[in-house]
Order: sequence, then structure tokens, then C-alpha cells
Amino acid sequence: MTEIGFFGNFELALSNGEYWKNEKLFHEIEKRGFSNFNWTEIPDDVLLYIFIHDQPTIGEKRKDATKKEYLRDLNQFLSYLYNPANNLPSLRELKPEDLLGYQRYLEGKYKKTTLLRKTSVVKHFFRYLASKEILERDITLQLKRPKTKYEELVNRDLFDHEVRQLLDYFKIADWFAYSMVFSLVTTGMRIMEFSTAKWRNLRYEERVGLHVLTVLGKGDKERDIIIFDDVLEVIKENRRRKNLNVTVGALDDTAFFPKPDGTHYHSTYLSNEFTRLVSNAPFDFIKDRFVKEELSATEGKHIKYRITPHTCRHYTAAFFMDKGIDIKSIQDLLGHASMHTTDRYLRRKRSIEQHAAVKLGEKSFINSLTN
Repeated sequence: MTEIGFFGNFELALSNGEYWKNEKLFHEIEKRGFSNFNWTEIPDDVLLYIFIHDQPTIGEKRKDATKKEYLRDLNQFLSYLYNPANNLPSLRELKPEDLLGYQRYLEGKYKKTTLLRKTSVVKHFFRYLASKEILERDITLQLKRPKTKYEELVNRDLFDHEVRQLLDYFKIADWFAYSMVFSLVTTGMRIMEFSTAKWRNLRYEERVGLHVLTVLGKGDKERDIIIFDDVLEVIKENRRRKNLNVTVGALDDTAFFPKPDGTHYHSTYLSNEFTRLVSNAPFDFIKDRFVKEELSATEGKHIKYRITPHTCRHYTAAFFMDKGIDIKSIQDLLGHASMHTTDRYLRRKRSIEQHAAVKLGEKSFINSLTN
């Protein structure tokens, strides 16, 4: 077992897969000052450890899921670095062109969204090392920003008639899927919010005559979700089938959308199950999406057309816009920090409605010639 010791008091067992969870060593390093260490002898693994634990914002911690993702991407980089076939120097001797070479390597393996994320993590890592003077200079200057035009990466269109077909089908075929689809298309909840919500955080607001669920959104910010009465009845039935409490306002610590024992599903599991179940639904519009994905792949675009939990957020935004709800209210409903994000959700829909041919108000071109 490789162990790195500092001050004779702290040891970091790098062979332990959970080593990254131990924050004590980082806090000790931070307290004593980065400039007081000879970083030339510190293993690369420890540099990764320090990077993922140094929070960019005071008072806001990175989530464990984010740390694990960073660690996975950076370990992939180290594997590339250590591969003799790549003929690279040590981490501290890398040059800008070496990082560009790694980006070219990733480009041949991943779609654009993944390439953007992995490039971003490596860039932040090396800029961090330079800012702490662990490296003499920032070597990320030659890295290129992957082209990530939103429309080229994903298609989030979901229409009312498709939602109706999915709900009608799953209501009979699969109550688990029915509960998920109904909850997500009507609330705009993120799958992480849905998976971590608790039953005790559901209440009835007499002022508006609706039930409200408080969830923990991005940045650990609380926000309120309106649960329509028909959606609540579906959620209650899901709980009844698992012999769980359905009394609103009860001090019940079980999950809002629970496992049979009342505990929470992991968000990744729910996301994967949602996508799998919807993808297997027997509808032509589902099959067409996969055909479009295959065609886009042959053209080198790799646009994702399949329906995911995030697709439901886009649908919710479009649904409320169709009902005449203002964009600021939709922004608040979705929990967007910036209205720009909400605007991006709705841009495609608005571009069609504001098209010159639509504004003409004619379905027949010949008829328009006589008007």
C-alpha cells in the first residue's frame, strides 16, 4: 500500500478507492500554506486529491458526485500520461502541445459534450496547479474549446400528444414508469431533486389551494415545486403499493418517490431506468428518435434524440409558455439561476411561432396570393 505522510500525523492511502473522501490532509496543507511545501516530490495522485478538495467558492462545497466525476476524468488523463506508448514526460514537465495532444486523443473517442467536460476538468486542474505555483506556468493555453452549438448536441422536443401516449401506456403497463413520467413532465424537477425529495417536505398551501414540495436544487438551494392534485394521487398510489404513509404533513422521513423500504433511489438509477423504460415504449415516435440518432451519427453530428428526464424539463417549460406564463415565472419554476438558460430552453419553440410564414396566417400559399 502506497502511503503519503505529512508532518508524521496524516497519511493518505492512495490504494484505497475512498481516499478522496478524507478532507483532513487538505485542511492541514491549507492551514500551513501551499508555498511551504516542496511540491516536486509529491506524487501526482496527491495533486488530484488537493484539487478536488479545494473549493472554488467559500461556503460552498463540491458534491461527492462532482468530486468522483473530476477524479475519474483526471485519472483517465494520468493513465494516458503514464502510457509508455504516448512517450510523454512527467506531469511537471508537460508542455502546452502535450495537453493539446491529449485533447486530440479524446476527440477521437467521445461525443462533443463529453469532450467539452473532460477538457474543462483537465484545464481547471492545470490552471489550479499554476495558481498555487505547484507548476511554474499555465500550460492550457493551446487547448481548444470544442464546438458545442446547442442544437447540434441534443434535441429536447417533446410534444403534448407524445406525453399523452406515454402516460396512457404506462398507466396500464408500468406504474413505476407512470409515476416518474407524470411527476417529471408536470413539475420540471431535475432527476436529482426528484430522487432526494422527502415525503415530510410536502405540504398543503391553503392560500393557493395546491400542494407544495420543497426540494434541494442546484447549489443546495431550496425551492418549491407545485404538485398538481392528479399527480399527487399517482404518487400516493405508488406509496400505497409499498405500504408507506400517504398522509400529507406527516413527520415521515421516507423518500417522496421511494424504494419499497422507503429509502431513496439513486438519481443515476432513476435516470437510466426512465430512459430505458421510455425508449422501450411501443410507439413510432420513439423508434423515429433512434433512427434520427443513427443518421446523425453517420453524419458525424451525434445529436441525441432519445427522451430522458431532462427532456421533461424542456417540455414543462414549453407547456407553461403555451399557457401564457411569463418567462420569469418559468425560470423560477425550473430553478434556473439565469434567465438566459430558460430562454435557451424556449428559443426553438419561439423561433417557429415567430416565423414569417406562420405570421402570414395562411395554410395555403395560393390563397395568400389573392389576399
